Amino acid sequence: MSELVQNPPSPSRQYDFGKLARLLLTILILVASIMLISGTIATSTTSTVNPGGTFTAGALILSNSVEGRAPCLSTAGSISCDNLFPGVHQPGSTVSTRVTIKNDGTIVPDSFTLYSSFCRVHDAPGPSHGVGDLCQVTTLTIHDDVHNFCYYPSSTAGPCTASATGSFADFVGRYPATSPLKLSTDHLGSGETFTVTADILPSGGNEYQGRTANIDFTWHITQGG
Repeated sequence: MSELVQNPPSPSRQYDFGKLARLLLTILILVASIMLISGTIATSTTSTVNPGGTFTAGALILSNSVEGRAPCLSTAGSISCDNLFPGVHQPGSTVSTRVTIKNDGTIVPDSFTLYSSFCRVHDAPGPSHGVGDLCQVTTLTIHDDVHNFCYYPSSTAGPCTASATGSFADFVGRYPATSPLKLSTDHLGSGETFTVTADILPSGGNEYQGRTANIDFTWHITQGG
């Protein structure tokens, strides 16, 4: 009867096997860690966004309405609006008209002014006319109805009083484009109404008959500058 005898591994071989096992385990842990780290880097991202990166320019749009009629709008810069004093008028009879100026734009203006570039006289239609300068003898008043303030011919609170020296010609001379009449801006958003009156001095003689005084009034708003 035979008997098999197995020789136990030597201590050195046991040591090598254990070392190899630990090395393999360390490698597996490192590989798993690298896979875990790699997965985290690949799937985790973040960002910030500023929406609406557009730039829109505001607009100044001046509305001019004479006696409640449909307003004309300065959408293309300067625009010619309704005549303040249409028709034919006799000396000594004051003609009054109301004009409402409003800012219909999206920008609040820094200044609001009024000026005149000219007053020209020419013959009115008809067979007879004089040769007098009607601009010199046509009086003018400009009253701010919202603030109850007279801007012309004198700058004073309350109603305006016409003056022989406060004529169309005088206004052009005192308030050209380079030195305009400064007005209040605080009611432009809702509309600023002015009463403008004109009258031919009764002292005017026949030389003013059949003549027309053509004066321009430019209402102007600015922002900045």
